[in-house]
Amino acid sequence: MFDVFYSGVKPGLFAHEVPADTIAAAKSLSRTRYFWWINYLSDYSGFDFLFEPVPWESRYTHTWPSQWHEYSGTFLVPKDSTESEYRFHEQIIPNRDTRANYTQLLDNIAFDYSWAPHPADPPYRYIFGNQWYPANRMPTVEYAVAGATEIKYIFTPRANLLANNDTNWKALVDCEFDYSWRPDPGDSPYIYVFGNQWWPGVKMPTVEYRVPGATEIKYMPYPRAKLIN
Repeated sequence: MFDVFYSGVKPGLFAHEVPADTIAAAKSLSRTRYFWWINYLSDYSGFDFLFEPVPWESRYTHTWPSQWHEYSGTFLVPKDSTESEYRFHEQIIPNRDTRANYTQLLDNIAFDYSWAPHPADPPYRYIFGNQWYPANRMPTVEYAVAGATEIKYIFTPRANLLANNDTNWKALVDCEFDYSWRPDPGDSPYIYVFGNQWWPGVKMPTVEYRVPGATEIKYMPYPRAKLIN
């Protein structure tokens, strides 16, 4: 098998893994015709590390995608090639659940914690929004890379706020409603009034969300309740 290198957290897949700061540094250390560059975020279950390119693709760096990026952070690099071209393979090497790197900024949410930054990105604090508001309006989940200070707002994927049946809600008639909605963080305190599939809230108040201390009504065009027959 070819040499294996990594940067950062040790993947722990092979006894002969060697740390290297960069792929260029790994080239200088490698003793085999090719070497693997791997990372701890990828799930290599079922991946064939005995892969070797056909002769006419031997000068390229071979790379595999994750479910989020064209690069998973996995490369098979020819030690002596000076080519900078890549051969992109279709097999996905999925990211692991990286929940330990996340902070939930809001309660009662669902999120796909397999997301990880693009391997070529500089360190960021990645902020995600939700189905109602973008990340810069309602920060919902944060992924922090060690040492990062700069924020990068991510709009896909997003978290899903789950039903929030707290005491602020009141159904004024029998209906079905998406109680995952929450007020815009930039709003003043309001009594939010929602309509239904037939009438807007100003004509037929159907559901109400009352922010503590609010006295002013704000009629909401969406979401709408569904009246129960």
